[in-house]
Amino acid sequence: MSSTALERSTALTNPFFTPAKKWESACWEAYANQSGGCVKTTNCTSIATVRAQRGKKVLVIDADYQANTSTYFGYDETLIGDRPTLYDVMSGAVTWEQAIVPALYRGEDGEYYEIENLYLVPGADKMADADAWLAVHPNAGSTWVMNMGDDIPPGFDFIMWDCPATKGMLLVSILAGCTDVIGCTKAGEKELKALPKLEVTMAEIRKALGKFGANPQLKWVIGADVPTRDGKVYENAKQDLEEAYGERLLPYIIRNPRVPESFKDHCPVPLYDPKDKITKQYNACVDKMDGRVPASRKQSA
Repeated sequence: MSSTALERSTALTNPFFTPAKKWESACWEAYANQSGGCVKTTNCTSIATVRAQRGKKVLVIDADYQANTSTYFGYDETLIGDRPTLYDVMSGAVTWEQAIVPALYRGEDGEYYEIENLYLVPGADKMADADAWLAVHPNAGSTWVMNMGDDIPPGFDFIMWDCPATKGMLLVSILAGCTDVIGCTKAGEKELKALPKLEVTMAEIRKALGKFGANPQLKWVIGADVPTRDGKVYENAKQDLEEAYGERLLPYIIRNPRVPESFKDHCPVPLYDPKDKITKQYNACVDKMDGRVPASRKQSA
């Protein structure tokens, strides 16, 4: 989708668009890459959990049709049932307030417990139709996320989007509405190639929608699922990451069997094994992310 196409879609769907004032409260983050298998879900759920443990009020929005973030937080297909999802919010069937649920984790006893300070808007397989819905409905299009910001209940410190992996209207809308983009990648050739494509998409959004307030910036990059025994390919990939992103590169998340185990047990990594190395690594990421002065939101092309 070119910048010209973005401008056209915005004008057609919402000619009287005015950006929401959400920038004044929560920090909005998009966890993204234009490739699948980039550890977006594990990164998003783990960082959200660490922040909640530190007393921050966090809302995670599951925008991927696979709904793996929802599964992590205790809402798989069987638990979601008839509960409202992000798709129901998009279609106008429910409000944001009606769709927000407490994030859950499954304890060792098999029971589900609420995670303090952490909330979720569940995803659904119907999100596979989101691009088509956004393309044809009034007041939607590429500015949908920007336009609905004030409708989310106030009080959250962070609003974190787990993005779809493919470039479409929904991903563009999320990127346009989030100033801080967290690029998620593995130390592999396929995933690394997708990051520059994501940067091109953000540049197109700034060019086409900057007049409406869109200014997505690649704030941080997370290199995850890094092997403990690095071969030449991975060493070269890590070197490329460090040269390209420098201070924006967060501490590496080393490959760890706790990740698939925690997903299977519906329990985010920091709660699944608080003493494991991977939990310490995610805490180090949050230390760097939240301990620094936010980057300037000056418009850039």
